[in-house]
Amino acid sequence: MDWSKFDAEITDQYGDKLPVAQRFRHMVLAAIAARALLPGTRIIETELGYQLQVSRTPLNGAIAGLKTDGILRHDDDGIRIRQLDWSAVTNLYGMRATLEGMTARHAAQHASHAEKNVINEIHQDETQMISQGADPDELAKINMRFHASILAAAGNPFLTESFDRLSRLLILHGLTAYTLPSQVRDITKEHQSINAAIQSSNLEKTEEAMKIYLMHGLEARLQLMAELNISDLDY
Repeated sequence: MDWSKFDAEITDQYGDKLPVAQRFRHMVLAAIAARALLPGTRIIETELGYQLQVSRTPLNGAIAGLKTDGILRHDDDGIRIRQLDWSAVTNLYGMRATLEGMTARHAAQHASHAEKNVINEIHQDETQMISQGADPDELAKINMRFHASILAAAGNPFLTESFDRLSRLLILHGLTAYTLPSQVRDITKEHQSINAAIQSSNLEKTEEAMKIYLMHGLEARLQLMAELNISDLDY
């Protein structure tokens, strides 16, 4: 494991002033997001501390934070990275539909002209990237930017706090749904509907479009889980 890569990534994103425990917590999250650490992996604290070259106190703080986030959990033989099963993914997307539907509605209601322009520009960039056959991981990144811009435009700190916690759980999904060609086509259309509704300040259509997008996202996620056998379903 090349932890220096994730250390540099966190420095680029957050600077070098983070408390030690928080820094290592973000490094572990980055490793999971990159699938360098897979769901179901057992975490041995002494080994992780040695790899990260961190003392016990900040390491315990990092692990405690990851447990609070729901990323790590105890089982019969220790601490493991949480593995989302079929039911957990379904419930998680249900929460996302409610939360992001509300977020999109607030954005349609409160977004300034400048914020609407940013949302539209990100959507146009994404559309161009899709037409040019961009890599799924790059499409996943601009997808995150699109949704982050909507969250920012909503202007509700409580929604932001809830969304941030939910987003940390989403890294446990693993492979992006952009690996499915049919899903890429659907996302293009659905983001267009969300963007158009926000631009016209249509609250009901914006919320509905976001919920439709997320329910289709759930279908794609379950399809990936079935095809790639990355769930812990009992067959």
